Amino acid sequence: MYLVAWEQQEGRLEASLGGRVTVDEMEAFVEDMQALLADIGRQPYLLILDYGEAKPFDNDASAVLMTFKDFCLATGASMVVSVVQDEKTVVSHTSERLQLVLEGKEAFVCDANQVTWPEAIRTIVTERRAAA
Repeated sequence: MYLVAWEQQEGRLEASLGGRVTVDEMEAFVEDMQALLADIGRQPYLLILDYGEAKPFDNDASAVLMTFKDFCLATGASMVVSVVQDEKTVVSHTSERLQLVLEGKEAFVCDANQVTWPEAIRTIVTERRAAA
């Protein structure tokens, strides 16, 4: 199961996944999200994926999610922030996606309250919106 919220004024797209997420459910989630992103268009946005309350994903579901994150970064997301279960998961996910983390395109946190949108990215989004 998942919930999605689009905060257009802030350019923030939030999705929360919970429970056990199978590969089929992850694929359905990605399909729905891609349809929403098509409606949003190419405007930049911050993507927050909260799966801190979900059971750990199997390898196939994880692969679908990572591919989706890459898709988002290639098609308009200024940054992807993932809210994960614990510090151990923060470390392992950061290691797996280290280059994107170092580039400031991806971040992992344990608490949704830790999610911040760096000022540099906020400025880029504001400038792009003004130019549109």
